[in-house]
Amino acid sequence: MYNAYKLKSVQQFNNAEYHNPRFEEHRISEKHMVISAKTGEGKTNFLISMIARMSGTFEQIIIVCKFEQETLYEWLVSRLGEDACKVINYSQLEALPKTGEFRQRMIIFDDFCNEKNQALISDYAIRAR
Repeated sequence: MYNAYKLKSVQQFNNAEYHNPRFEEHRISEKHMVISAKTGEGKTNFLISMIARMSGTFEQIIIVCKFEQETLYEWLVSRLGEDACKVINYSQLEALPKTGEFRQRMIIFDDFCNEKNQALISDYAIRAR
């Protein structure tokens, strides 16, 4: 089997450029990923480390969480600035616009496994392709 997305004849239809200036350093090419582990196992610490290694890749980082007062997230915002990194509660999450220009963002949904209404999360996952 082969990855049809890698074919030049298919790539000509991909209009969105993926800017990944530090790929050689971190070797992460995936646009979607799940970080999963039990409580206290270091998911947030891993995420912060990964974001630091991918610096310059994203126009904006949005962290959607239940509790905005997470020490590592507060540190990240202080380091990147409030325009480049926002920490918001799920209730503040806005629906994606139906059309618009491509913006390279990292959107993190932290700890929403048991959330009953996941319609917006589903929409972001589906439309982020």
